[in-house]
Amino acid sequence: MAAGVLAPAPAVATPVSINLAGTCSTECNTDGTDGNARVYTFLDGLGLSSRVRVTAWSATQNTSTGALSNWQTGFVGQYQGGGLGVTNRNEGDGSSNNGHTMDNSSGIDFLVFHFDGDVVATGADLNAYAMTISGSSGKDTDASFYIGSSTVAFGTSINMANTTQRLSATNRYIDTTGPGSDNYRNFNTTTEYKGNVLIIAASVGDYMRSGGGNRADSFKVQSIKVEYPIPAPEPAAIGLFGLGVLGLGLRRRRRG
Repeated sequence: MAAGVLAPAPAVATPVSINLAGTCSTECNTDGTDGNARVYTFLDGLGLSSRVRVTAWSATQNTSTGALSNWQTGFVGQYQGGGLGVTNRNEGDGSSNNGHTMDNSSGIDFLVFHFDGDVVATGADLNAYAMTISGSSGKDTDASFYIGSSTVAFGTSINMANTTQRLSATNRYIDTTGPGSDNYRNFNTTTEYKGNVLIIAASVGDYMRSGGGNRADSFKVQSIKVEYPIPAPEPAAIGLFGLGVLGLGLRRRRRG
């Protein structure tokens, strides 16, 4: 095949699972400092050290229009074996009614994952917890996911109360439904969306479902899965390499 018509090889996507349910080392109760951050270090698809910084927010939802307002920082709790949860400012110390989970009983809880580089986020392990709303108790894991890109420097919290920062971080919205049991949730299944921000929330879309209003969604995020696409060599580079090998062969032939 002529060097000029070589097609590029497909990029290889290397999946990485980030465990969020390890042993907690700081602020390990069901409530703590609102606006705290937890940082996780892991190896990316090339085996290089990467980081993700996690913060918590909550918002009030208009159950007629779905509009979100009154954004406030919350507390990110880490629970061994369970994963990450949120205690927002309306939930006291988070110990009652599993208020320290990702839920939408007293406002909608959000976890903001800010990576130190672009990733393709594809899935999350969600652990279900019982919650009672209006006298009805049950488990549900409906969840919403956002993928975006932020120019906020890594190490600085993305401000969800700032409209510009929030819109950049929530560029792509994916609403999912789930069972009342622990499960792995696939989202971004076509892997077409990438960015340095992933946001997971108790379902923002529940207000549109039968009956309206917030359902008793309540879960912790045990792990997330991201992919690091490894770019294939450019055709031109492959062609130059091929010409170099061809030239080396001709040179050896002439010497022979």
